[in-house]
Amino acid sequence: MRNNTPVARDRNNRIVLVRLLCIFGMIYVHVPLMESANLAGGGSGFSVFELLRALLVDGYGRTSACLLSIVSGFLVAKTLAGNAPRYGQFFKRRFRSIYVPMVVWGIVTVLVFSFVSMVQTTFLSNACGGKNVWSIDCVNVVLHFNAISTGPTMHLAFLRDLFVCMLLAPILIVIMRHIPLVGLSTLTLVYLLDWESMLVLRPLVILGFSVGLTIGLRQINFAWVDRLWLCWIALAVLLAMLTTAFNSGQLPKLQWLFAVNGLDAREALLYPLTRLFGALAIWSLTLKLMSLPIMNWSVKLEPYLFIAFCSHPLLLSMLQELSGLFSTESALSVLYPVWFVIAPAVSIAASVLGMRLCGVLLPGLLQTFSGGRIVPQRETTLQVDSGDATLELASTRSI
Repeated sequence: MRNNTPVARDRNNRIVLVRLLCIFGMIYVHVPLMESANLAGGGSGFSVFELLRALLVDGYGRTSACLLSIVSGFLVAKTLAGNAPRYGQFFKRRFRSIYVPMVVWGIVTVLVFSFVSMVQTTFLSNACGGKNVWSIDCVNVVLHFNAISTGPTMHLAFLRDLFVCMLLAPILIVIMRHIPLVGLSTLTLVYLLDWESMLVLRPLVILGFSVGLTIGLRQINFAWVDRLWLCWIALAVLLAMLTTAFNSGQLPKLQWLFAVNGLDAREALLYPLTRLFGALAIWSLTLKLMSLPIMNWSVKLEPYLFIAFCSHPLLLSMLQELSGLFSTESALSVLYPVWFVIAPAVSIAASVLGMRLCGVLLPGLLQTFSGGRIVPQRETTLQVDSGDATLELASTRSI
Protein backbone atom coordinates (compact mmCIF):
# COMPACT_ATOMS: atom_id res chain seq x y z
CA MET A 1 0.00 0.00 0.00
CA ARG A 2 1.30 3.41 -0.92
CA ASN A 3 1.69 6.03 1.75
CA ASN A 4 0.32 9.39 0.52
CA THR A 5 0.89 11.45 3.63
CA PRO A 6 2.75 14.75 3.14
CA VAL A 7 5.78 13.32 4.94
CA ALA A 8 5.82 10.26 2.68
CA ARG A 9 5.40 12.38 -0.45
CA ASP A 10 8.30 14.62 0.56
CA ARG A 11 10.42 11.54 1.27
CA ASN A 12 9.58 10.00 -2.10
CA ASN A 13 10.33 13.27 -3.92
CA ARG A 14 13.69 13.46 -2.20
CA ILE A 15 14.46 9.90 -3.25
CA VAL A 16 13.68 10.82 -6.86
CA LEU A 17 16.09 13.75 -6.58
CA VAL A 18 18.71 11.58 -4.86
CA ARG A 19 18.61 9.16 -7.79
CA LEU A 20 19.35 11.91 -10.29
CA LEU A 21 22.19 13.34 -8.22
CA CYS A 22 23.69 9.90 -7.59
CA ILE A 23 23.52 8.81 -11.22
CA PHE A 24 25.32 12.03 -12.14
CA GLY A 25 28.01 11.19 -9.61
CA MET A 26 28.41 7.57 -10.71
CA ILE A 27 28.82 8.66 -14.34
CA TYR A 28 31.69 10.96 -13.35
CA VAL A 29 33.56 7.93 -12.00
CA HIS A 30 33.43 6.21 -15.40
CA VAL A 31 34.21 9.07 -17.79
CA PRO A 32 37.20 7.70 -19.79
CA LEU A 33 40.41 9.43 -18.76
CA MET A 34 42.47 11.22 -21.37
CA GLU A 35 46.15 10.99 -20.49
CA SER A 36 47.07 14.37 -21.96
CA ALA A 37 44.15 16.21 -20.36
CA ASN A 38 46.38 17.66 -17.65
CA LEU A 39 47.94 19.90 -20.33
CA ALA A 40 44.77 21.95 -20.15
CA GLY A 41 45.77 23.24 -16.75
CA GLY A 42 49.17 24.39 -17.88
CA GLY A 43 52.27 24.45 -15.75
CA SER A 44 53.32 21.85 -13.21
CA GLY A 45 51.59 20.41 -10.20
CA PHE A 46 47.88 19.87 -9.73
CA SER A 47 45.79 21.88 -12.23
CA VAL A 48 42.41 23.30 -11.32
CA PHE A 49 40.73 20.73 -13.54
CA GLU A 50 42.65 17.82 -12.02
CA LEU A 51 41.53 18.95 -8.56
CA LEU A 52 37.93 19.31 -9.74
CA ARG A 53 38.01 15.88 -11.36
CA ALA A 54 39.48 14.27 -8.25
CA LEU A 55 36.79 15.84 -6.03
CA LEU A 56 33.99 14.78 -8.36
CA VAL A 57 35.30 11.23 -8.73
CA ASP A 58 36.72 10.39 -5.29
CA GLY A 59 34.22 12.50 -3.37
CA TYR A 60 30.89 12.97 -5.10
CA GLY A 61 31.12 9.98 -7.44
CA ARG A 62 32.17 7.27 -5.00
CA THR A 63 29.63 8.48 -2.46
CA SER A 64 26.79 7.95 -4.92
CA ALA A 65 26.92 4.12 -4.91
CA CYS A 66 26.82 4.17 -1.12
CA LEU A 67 23.74 6.40 -0.95
CA LEU A 68 21.92 4.45 -3.69
CA SER A 69 22.52 1.25 -1.72
CA ILE A 70 21.05 2.84 1.40
CA VAL A 71 17.99 4.08 -0.50
CA SER A 72 17.59 0.61 -1.98
CA GLY A 73 17.56 -1.06 1.43
CA PHE A 74 15.13 1.53 2.79
CA LEU A 75 12.63 0.93 -0.03
CA VAL A 76 12.93 -2.85 0.26
CA ALA A 77 12.20 -2.56 3.98
CA LYS A 78 9.02 -0.66 3.16
CA THR A 79 8.07 -3.36 0.65
CA LEU A 80 8.79 -6.49 2.70
CA ALA A 81 8.16 -5.34 6.25
CA GLY A 82 4.46 -6.26 6.14
CA ASN A 83 2.80 -9.25 7.76
CA ALA A 84 2.69 -11.39 4.62
CA PRO A 85 5.41 -10.37 2.17
CA ARG A 86 5.29 -12.17 -1.17
CA TYR A 87 8.89 -13.19 -1.57
CA GLY A 88 8.34 -15.19 -4.74
CA GLN A 89 6.85 -12.22 -6.55
CA PHE A 90 9.51 -9.94 -5.10
CA PHE A 91 12.39 -12.11 -6.34
CA LYS A 92 10.81 -12.55 -9.76
CA ARG A 93 10.37 -8.83 -10.26
CA ARG A 94 13.88 -8.01 -9.09
CA PHE A 95 15.33 -10.66 -11.41
CA ARG A 96 13.57 -9.05 -14.37
CA SER A 97 14.34 -5.48 -13.38
CA ILE A 98 17.94 -5.82 -12.11
CA TYR A 99 19.68 -9.02 -13.21
CA VAL A 100 18.27 -9.34 -16.74
CA PRO A 101 19.22 -5.75 -17.75
CA MET A 102 22.70 -6.30 -16.30
CA VAL A 103 23.20 -9.30 -18.61
CA VAL A 104 21.59 -7.59 -21.61
CA TRP A 105 23.71 -4.45 -21.36
CA GLY A 106 26.80 -6.55 -20.74
CA ILE A 107 26.15 -8.51 -23.93
CA VAL A 108 25.47 -5.33 -25.91
CA THR A 109 28.76 -3.86 -24.71
CA VAL A 110 30.67 -7.03 -25.61
CA LEU A 111 29.12 -7.09 -29.09
CA VAL A 112 30.04 -3.46 -29.77
CA PHE A 113 33.61 -3.87 -28.56
CA SER A 114 33.96 -7.14 -30.47
CA PHE A 115 33.58 -5.15 -33.68
CA VAL A 116 35.97 -2.46 -32.42
CA SER A 117 38.50 -5.20 -31.53
CA MET A 118 38.78 -6.03 -35.22
CA VAL A 119 40.65 -2.78 -35.84
CA GLN A 120 42.27 -2.00 -32.48
CA THR A 121 43.04 -3.46 -29.07
CA THR A 122 40.25 -3.20 -26.50
CA PHE A 123 39.59 -4.49 -23.00
CA LEU A 124 38.20 -7.67 -24.58
CA SER A 125 41.62 -8.54 -26.00
CA ASN A 126 42.91 -9.49 -22.55
CA ALA A 127 39.69 -10.83 -21.05
CA CYS A 128 38.37 -12.87 -23.98
CA GLY A 129 41.14 -12.93 -26.57
CA GLY A 130 42.43 -16.21 -27.98
CA LYS A 131 42.06 -19.15 -25.62
CA ASN A 132 40.57 -16.90 -22.94
CA VAL A 133 37.20 -16.89 -24.67
CA TRP A 134 35.99 -19.72 -22.39
CA SER A 135 37.85 -18.52 -19.29
CA ILE A 136 36.22 -17.26 -16.09
CA ASP A 137 37.64 -13.78 -16.84
CA CYS A 138 35.62 -13.69 -20.04
CA VAL A 139 32.49 -14.86 -18.21
CA ASN A 140 33.01 -12.13 -15.63
CA VAL A 141 32.83 -9.46 -18.33
CA VAL A 142 29.06 -10.02 -18.47
CA LEU A 143 28.09 -11.99 -15.36
CA HIS A 144 30.67 -10.82 -12.78
CA PHE A 145 30.50 -14.31 -11.37
CA ASN A 146 33.43 -14.23 -8.95
CA ALA A 147 35.18 -10.94 -9.74
CA ILE A 148 34.52 -7.46 -11.07
CA SER A 149 35.59 -7.16 -14.68
CA THR A 150 37.62 -4.18 -15.80
CA GLY A 151 36.48 -2.09 -18.72
CA PRO A 152 33.09 -0.67 -19.77
CA THR A 153 31.08 -3.38 -17.96
CA MET A 154 32.67 -2.81 -14.55
CA HIS A 155 29.80 -0.64 -13.30
CA LEU A 156 27.26 -3.41 -13.96
CA ALA A 157 28.75 -5.41 -11.08
CA PHE A 158 26.82 -2.99 -8.86
CA LEU A 159 23.58 -4.49 -10.21
CA ARG A 160 24.93 -7.98 -9.59
CA ASP A 161 25.63 -7.17 -5.94
CA LEU A 162 22.32 -5.38 -5.62
CA PHE A 163 20.47 -8.45 -6.87
CA VAL A 164 22.33 -10.61 -4.32
CA CYS A 165 21.16 -8.17 -1.63
CA MET A 166 17.60 -8.70 -2.85
CA LEU A 167 18.00 -12.45 -2.50
CA LEU A 168 19.42 -12.00 1.00
CA ALA A 169 16.78 -9.44 1.99
CA PRO A 170 14.58 -11.86 4.05
CA ILE A 171 17.60 -12.93 6.13
CA LEU A 172 18.94 -9.39 6.46
CA ILE A 173 15.52 -8.14 7.58
CA VAL A 174 15.47 -10.67 10.43
CA ILE A 175 19.00 -9.68 11.48
CA MET A 176 18.38 -5.93 11.28
CA ARG A 177 15.07 -6.26 13.08
CA HIS A 178 16.40 -8.27 16.07
CA ILE A 179 20.20 -7.75 16.29
CA PRO A 180 20.97 -4.68 14.15
CA LEU A 181 24.05 -3.69 16.14
CA VAL A 182 25.69 -7.09 15.63
CA GLY A 183 24.70 -7.22 11.96
CA LEU A 184 25.86 -3.72 11.08
CA SER A 185 29.07 -4.04 13.11
CA THR A 186 29.97 -7.26 11.29
CA LEU A 187 29.26 -5.80 7.85
CA THR A 188 31.19 -2.63 8.74
CA LEU A 189 34.21 -4.73 9.74
CA VAL A 190 33.99 -6.68 6.48
CA TYR A 191 33.86 -3.41 4.56
CA LEU A 192 36.74 -1.72 6.41
CA LEU A 193 38.97 -4.76 6.00
CA ASP A 194 37.89 -5.01 2.34
CA TRP A 195 36.97 -8.70 2.60
CA GLU A 196 35.56 -9.36 -0.84
CA SER A 197 33.83 -12.67 -1.59
CA MET A 198 32.02 -14.46 -4.39
CA LEU A 199 28.76 -13.68 -2.62
CA VAL A 200 29.14 -9.89 -2.62
CA LEU A 201 31.96 -8.42 -4.69
CA ARG A 202 31.70 -4.96 -3.11
CA PRO A 203 31.12 -5.11 0.68
CA LEU A 204 29.99 -1.46 0.53
CA VAL A 205 26.81 -2.43 -1.31
CA ILE A 206 25.49 -4.90 1.27
CA LEU A 207 26.56 -2.60 4.11
CA GLY A 208 24.68 0.37 2.64
CA PHE A 209 21.72 -1.86 1.81
CA SER A 210 21.58 -3.10 5.42
CA VAL A 211 21.80 0.44 6.78
CA GLY A 212 18.82 1.36 4.61
CA LEU A 213 16.93 -1.71 5.83
CA THR A 214 17.55 -0.71 9.42
CA ILE A 215 16.38 2.86 8.84
CA GLY A 216 13.22 1.62 7.12
CA LEU A 217 12.41 -1.12 9.63
CA ARG A 218 12.93 1.07 12.68
CA GLN A 219 11.46 4.20 11.08
CA ILE A 220 14.40 6.27 12.25
CA ASN A 221 13.82 10.02 12.00
CA PHE A 222 16.78 11.90 10.56
CA ALA A 223 15.29 15.39 10.62
CA TRP A 224 18.34 16.56 12.56
CA VAL A 225 20.52 15.65 9.58
CA ASP A 226 18.84 18.31 7.44
CA ARG A 227 19.64 21.04 9.94
CA LEU A 228 23.38 20.33 9.66
CA TRP A 229 23.55 20.33 5.85
CA LEU A 230 26.35 22.91 5.68
CA CYS A 231 28.39 20.88 8.16
CA TRP A 232 28.02 17.70 6.08
CA ILE A 233 28.99 19.47 2.87
CA ALA A 234 32.07 21.01 4.50
CA LEU A 235 33.17 17.66 5.95
CA ALA A 236 32.51 15.86 2.65
CA VAL A 237 34.64 18.36 0.72
CA LEU A 238 37.39 18.22 3.35
CA LEU A 239 37.54 14.42 3.27
CA ALA A 240 37.47 14.40 -0.53
CA MET A 241 40.42 16.82 -0.57
CA LEU A 242 42.32 14.66 1.92
CA THR A 243 41.64 11.61 -0.28
CA THR A 244 42.91 13.52 -3.31
CA ALA A 245 46.04 14.51 -1.44
CA PHE A 246 46.58 10.93 -0.32
CA ASN A 247 46.14 9.57 -3.84
CA SER A 248 48.73 12.03 -5.13
CA GLY A 249 51.29 10.82 -2.56
CA GLN A 250 51.17 13.84 -0.27
CA LEU A 251 50.31 11.92 2.93
CA PRO A 252 53.00 9.22 3.12
CA LYS A 253 52.98 9.04 6.93
CA LEU A 254 49.27 8.22 6.96
CA GLN A 255 49.80 5.42 4.48
CA TRP A 256 52.73 4.05 6.52
CA LEU A 257 50.68 4.17 9.73
CA PHE A 258 48.02 1.88 8.22
CA ALA A 259 50.38 -0.22 6.09
CA VAL A 260 52.36 -1.46 9.10
CA ASN A 261 49.10 -2.95 10.37
CA GLY A 262 48.27 -4.53 7.02
CA LEU A 263 45.58 -1.98 6.15
CA ASP A 264 44.96 0.44 3.32
CA ALA A 265 44.39 3.97 4.60
CA ARG A 266 42.02 4.73 1.75
CA GLU A 267 39.74 1.74 2.27
CA ALA A 268 39.92 1.74 6.06
CA LEU A 269 39.67 5.49 6.75
CA LEU A 270 39.42 8.00 3.91
CA TYR A 271 36.88 6.34 1.64
CA PRO A 272 34.51 5.33 4.49
CA LEU A 273 34.47 8.83 5.99
CA THR A 274 34.14 10.46 2.57
CA ARG A 275 31.18 8.22 1.74
CA LEU A 276 29.56 8.78 5.14
CA PHE A 277 29.70 12.57 5.08
CA GLY A 278 29.07 12.65 1.33
CA ALA A 279 25.86 10.64 1.72
CA LEU A 280 24.70 12.91 4.54
CA ALA A 281 25.56 15.97 2.43
CA ILE A 282 23.66 14.80 -0.66
CA TRP A 283 20.61 13.72 1.31
CA SER A 284 20.38 16.94 3.34
CA LEU A 285 21.02 19.04 0.24
CA THR A 286 17.99 17.56 -1.52
CA LEU A 287 15.71 19.35 0.94
CA LYS A 288 17.10 22.67 -0.31
CA LEU A 289 16.80 21.64 -3.97
CA MET A 290 13.20 20.39 -3.89
CA SER A 291 11.78 23.88 -4.48
CA LEU A 292 14.04 24.49 -7.48
CA PRO A 293 13.47 23.52 -11.16
CA ILE A 294 15.82 20.56 -10.76
CA MET A 295 12.99 18.77 -8.91
CA ASN A 296 10.76 18.91 -11.99
CA TRP A 297 13.64 17.71 -14.16
CA SER A 298 14.22 14.81 -11.79
CA VAL A 299 10.62 13.64 -12.13
CA LYS A 300 10.72 13.90 -15.93
CA LEU A 301 14.06 12.13 -16.27
CA GLU A 302 13.53 9.45 -13.63
CA PRO A 303 12.42 6.64 -15.99
CA TYR A 304 15.57 7.10 -18.06
CA LEU A 305 18.13 7.16 -15.23
CA PHE A 306 18.51 3.39 -15.16
CA ILE A 307 19.26 3.38 -18.90
CA ALA A 308 21.82 6.14 -18.39
CA PHE A 309 23.49 4.13 -15.65
CA CYS A 310 23.68 0.94 -17.73
CA SER A 311 24.80 2.54 -20.99
CA HIS A 312 27.05 5.45 -20.04
CA PRO A 313 30.50 3.74 -20.16
CA LEU A 314 29.72 2.31 -23.60
CA LEU A 315 28.34 5.61 -24.87
CA LEU A 316 31.13 7.78 -23.47
CA SER A 317 33.85 5.41 -24.69
CA MET A 318 32.42 5.41 -28.21
CA LEU A 319 31.97 9.19 -28.30
CA GLN A 320 35.51 9.76 -27.07
CA GLU A 321 36.92 7.34 -29.65
CA LEU A 322 34.94 9.00 -32.44
CA SER A 323 36.10 12.45 -31.36
CA GLY A 324 39.68 11.32 -31.91
CA LEU A 325 38.91 10.75 -35.57
CA PHE A 326 37.84 14.33 -36.15
CA SER A 327 40.19 16.34 -33.96
CA THR A 328 43.83 16.58 -32.94
CA GLU A 329 45.14 15.37 -29.60
CA SER A 330 46.05 18.91 -28.52
CA ALA A 331 42.52 20.16 -29.26
CA LEU A 332 40.98 17.24 -27.39
CA SER A 333 43.26 17.93 -24.45
CA VAL A 334 41.96 21.48 -24.21
CA LEU A 335 38.35 20.43 -24.61
CA TYR A 336 38.48 17.43 -22.29
CA PRO A 337 37.69 19.37 -19.06
CA VAL A 338 34.50 20.68 -20.66
CA TRP A 339 33.63 17.20 -21.93
CA PHE A 340 34.21 15.70 -18.48
CA VAL A 341 31.92 18.20 -16.74
CA ILE A 342 29.01 17.75 -19.17
CA ALA A 343 29.42 13.95 -19.64
CA PRO A 344 26.61 12.99 -17.19
CA ALA A 345 24.17 15.37 -18.90
CA VAL A 346 25.18 13.99 -22.31
CA SER A 347 24.66 10.42 -21.08
CA ILE A 348 21.19 11.10 -19.70
CA ALA A 349 20.14 13.09 -22.78
CA ALA A 350 21.36 10.27 -25.03
CA SER A 351 19.39 7.77 -22.93
CA VAL A 352 16.17 9.76 -23.39
CA LEU A 353 16.73 10.06 -27.14
CA GLY A 354 17.82 6.43 -27.50
CA MET A 355 14.84 5.00 -25.65
CA ARG A 356 12.39 7.19 -27.55
CA LEU A 357 13.86 5.96 -30.84
CA CYS A 358 13.76 2.40 -29.51
CA GLY A 359 10.09 2.86 -28.63
CA VAL A 360 9.39 3.78 -32.26
CA LEU A 361 11.74 1.39 -34.11
CA LEU A 362 12.12 -1.57 -31.73
CA PRO A 363 9.31 -1.33 -29.13
CA GLY A 364 9.70 -5.00 -28.23
CA LEU A 365 13.18 -4.34 -26.82
CA LEU A 366 12.18 -1.33 -24.77
CA GLN A 367 11.21 -3.24 -21.64
CA THR A 368 14.24 -5.52 -21.97
CA PHE A 369 16.71 -2.64 -22.03
CA SER A 370 14.94 -0.78 -19.20
CA GLY A 371 14.10 -3.77 -17.03
CA GLY A 372 10.39 -2.98 -17.37
CA ARG A 373 10.77 0.63 -16.28
CA ILE A 374 9.68 2.00 -19.67
CA VAL A 375 6.93 0.38 -21.71
CA PRO A 376 5.68 1.03 -25.26
CA GLN A 377 2.67 3.28 -25.62
CA ARG A 378 0.39 0.42 -26.67
CA GLU A 379 0.66 -1.18 -23.23
CA THR A 380 -1.93 0.43 -21.05
CA THR A 381 -2.03 -0.18 -17.32
CA LEU A 382 1.08 1.13 -15.58
CA GLN A 383 1.67 -0.02 -12.06
CA VAL A 384 3.57 1.93 -9.44
CA ASP A 385 5.78 0.12 -6.97
CA SER A 386 6.85 2.33 -4.08
CA GLY A 387 9.24 -0.39 -2.99
CA ASP A 388 11.35 -0.43 -6.14
CA ALA A 389 14.98 -0.48 -5.28
CA THR A 390 17.90 1.79 -5.98
CA LEU A 391 17.97 2.22 -9.73
CA GLU A 392 14.37 1.17 -10.11
CA LEU A 393 11.74 3.81 -10.36
CA ALA A 394 8.82 5.04 -8.32
CA SER A 395 6.83 5.23 -11.55
CA THR A 396 6.78 3.63 -14.97
CA ARG A 397 6.85 5.63 -18.18
CA SER A 398 5.18 4.82 -21.48
CA ILE A 399 6.53 6.27 -24.69
